[in-house]
Amino acid sequence: LPIHLRNAVLPICPGEDADLVPDLTILSPGLLKATLPLKKVYKIKHLRLNCGILPSVLGGMALDKLDRTDIKLIKLLQDNARYSLKYLAEQVCLSTPAVSSRIDKLEKNGYIKGYTAVIDRNALGFSITAFINLEVPPGGKPVFYQFISTCPNVIECNCVTGKFSMLIKVAFRSTMELDGFIGQLQKRFGTTETQIVFSTAVEPRGIDPAL
Repeated sequence: LPIHLRNAVLPICPGEDADLVPDLTILSPGLLKATLPLKKVYKIKHLRLNCGILPSVLGGMALDKLDRTDIKLIKLLQDNARYSLKYLAEQVCLSTPAVSSRIDKLEKNGYIKGYTAVIDRNALGFSITAFINLEVPPGGKPVFYQFISTCPNVIECNCVTGKFSMLIKVAFRSTMELDGFIGQLQKRFGTTETQIVFSTAVEPRGIDPAL
């Protein structure tokens, strides 16, 4: 090493641990340069590496699983989905097209469901946040789900274990509006129990895929 392959590229991230990949096709144009110690002989045929050590930055999607680079991209996008491709590429030691391709695959495979803006509800006047526990009989769930999905003040609704079958998170401008909504739930579906939020110690945040 270094190894040079015509019409192939292998980006190497300094300090990246190497993974043994038995078979990988390199499709990107460019130049392969590596400084990793060889443990097995590279056999080159039609731009395929039949055996060799490759960095894990190429391992994930080729092997149909998440690698450390995919996990880092997910964490970065959860922190700020508006990071530029150039910035993301710098963080994971890949080219911009390679990062774009990885994100496309993460979206296609369902790891990334979408992107949204985090707003300050208080700044918009929705100063009342509450959790409503609601009893809904099993036979009433289809009607309830149809109703709750159309309620604009509902932030989240989960079917849970325990005495109450539904846990609903809502935001309103006043307790009067909240009281009116609770009245609708009680009239149409059943008993409720409500907790109004005083403060939030941990705001909604992303999950670390590496856990």
